[in-house]
Amino acid sequence: MAFFGLFKPKRAIDKASDKCFKADLALMTELLMFYESHKAVGTELTLTEDDLAFLDGLLINTVPKLDPADRETTCTGVAVFYGALVTMTLGGKWSRADKGEYAVEDIGKGRVSVNPFEIVRSVINSGGARTLRSEYSELKEKVG
Repeated sequence: MAFFGLFKPKRAIDKASDKCFKADLALMTELLMFYESHKAVGTELTLTEDDLAFLDGLLINTVPKLDPADRETTCTGVAVFYGALVTMTLGGKWSRADKGEYAVEDIGKGRVSVNPFEIVRSVINSGGARTLRSEYSELKEKVG
């Protein structure tokens, strides 16, 4: 399913939005809003490992300076985008998780599951000791 022609996303974001849509329309909308808002200001995200440095920069440098409402919105966008990146690069599918959030499950041959929202909170709470890149590297190693 393509996203009704409102945006002209690249193929990867189109595929990722389809995966989100299978779980929930709101999840797909969050992904596309995050992607398009950054694209509008000149940041071309690709849903590859190359995006991890940008996402880490948002969490480490930008999020701590935001007011609580903007912080929550940004963290949600980063979590959904990170989860979409995982589904596109390592496999898996979205499913409903605890607290009304979503997880990516059935990743790799070991059928590993992760909650991108918990990962984002962990990175923020670590004060820079953890990054999405390090979390992704550990996940990639785990799923082989």
